[in-house]
Amino acid sequence: MYVPSWLSRAEYDAMPARLAVRELLVRVRDRAKRVLELVVVTTLADAGRYLDRDLGALYRRRWQAETCQADCTSSDRWCSTPGGGYDQRRRAA
Repeated sequence: MYVPSWLSRAEYDAMPARLAVRELLVRVRDRAKRVLELVVVTTLADAGRYLDRDLGALYRRRWQAETCQADCTSSDRWCSTPGGGYDQRRRAA
């Protein structure tokens, strides 16, 4: 059986045979104002406690953080996202 390189055999064997997940449809608008529908899969199965709209908002914040991080690491500048890092003027000071 295949074991991913980032897991030890003991960790892999300790994983459950089945995992319950919940799928939800999230609608987002991109910068071009297109509406996209994404399927988000989560192990937060309690729909009464974890509302679709809240999980959608959380996914969007995570996506913004990840794309900001990618921008920051792929160029010699800091994120312009509010709270996402220093701007060029501060960095140069």
